[in-house]
Amino acid sequence: MGRMHGSTLYRAEGLDPLVAISDDGPLMATLGEVMLGWNIVPARDPQPGAEVAVRIEQGAKGWTCSGTTFDKPVTYADPVATACSLIAALYKAHTLTDREGLFLHAAGVRIGPRAGGGLVLLSGHYRAGKSVVTTACAAAGLQVFSDDIIPLDPDGRIARAPGLAIRLRLPLPDQMAPATRDFVATHRIASSERYVYIRPPPDRLAERGEAAPIRAVVSLRRTEGAPARLSRLAPGDALSETIRRNFARETPAGRILDAFDGLVAEVPCLRLSYGSAEEAATLLRDTFEGALPEFDADTQAKTYSGRKRSPVRPLAGDAMIHRHPGANARERGGQAFLTDAEEAVIFHLNATGTALWRLLEQPTPFGEIIAVFAAGFPERDADALVSDLSRLIRDLAGSGLVRIEAR
Repeated sequence: MGRMHGSTLYRAEGLDPLVAISDDGPLMATLGEVMLGWNIVPARDPQPGAEVAVRIEQGAKGWTCSGTTFDKPVTYADPVATACSLIAALYKAHTLTDREGLFLHAAGVRIGPRAGGGLVLLSGHYRAGKSVVTTACAAAGLQVFSDDIIPLDPDGRIARAPGLAIRLRLPLPDQMAPATRDFVATHRIASSERYVYIRPPPDRLAERGEAAPIRAVVSLRRTEGAPARLSRLAPGDALSETIRRNFARETPAGRILDAFDGLVAEVPCLRLSYGSAEEAATLLRDTFEGALPEFDADTQAKTYSGRKRSPVRPLAGDAMIHRHPGANARERGGQAFLTDAEEAVIFHLNATGTALWRLLEQPTPFGEIIAVFAAGFPERDADALVSDLSRLIRDLAGSGLVRIEAR
């Protein structure tokens, strides 16, 4: 086995990054508890000069993590927090070399018969409650694929279980029901001051690599005291939400857009507003175990036109704005998603930005753009309109999507 500076080189089956770990036992024991069905083995005879993506060195103050996915070394005082960081670093490092992979920061719960039940993806912003709702689903008897990371097959329609225990932040929410607290206590396997890992019974936690078709995408919105309610998410908002949760950093932008655009076109995309995780779990189970009902439109969709931003230097009125010939656009629900010629970025345009993109079907001087938008939005302050459009066009130019030709 390879050793570097007192560390052992490891490789996890199915992920390519090399990891150098110096540990006298606690970290490796924790990894064995929370990474279920993984085969983490010493790397034998790595290629000379092979890059070590993650380094973990145990010292007097804890475990220090560094490598390609860390801006600077980070030290954790306990093995549980270190394991959390290592798992995230493993997947991030893997995405640097995998140009075909798709990975989402999302939870996944299978609802329906094990043989035919589809996966409901649960997404949402940081602290939206994915892990708490996932735990409530497991306590209610549903099968969990993951509470945080979902690998997808290349077409984006099939999800696979990563084989990770559920991780909850501590302290547990005050509003967590006693039955869910008992479930956490019963299945607790490792904990620290900040986190607790739980391992549900085998029938409620999918084995690593187990596959299921995606049946729905649900964006979580936690609102204190709100009854659990599902509403239909606007197609553009659904696509934007899914793209934002993707963390496959080297996968071509066009492929990401194709996969997720196809996904949101084929499955229901919903908003779940909730106050109680247990009510949310019950609503998900009752909804997806049978034929899906009609859903009302989401009334809490984002609006963009009212954002106040500091003014920027306006473009010259005679500046000619051209679309970049290599830029590609796809519209979904009145919103546009652009990729540059190198497929390095995805740029999301709201309805106003989409109107600009349509206007640029032919090269257009900035003064004419302002005249069109001033006529379409007479209530908007003229200076703010010039500033906002100048900023948007410069942002598009900086992403290689338009060209500004000064005259």
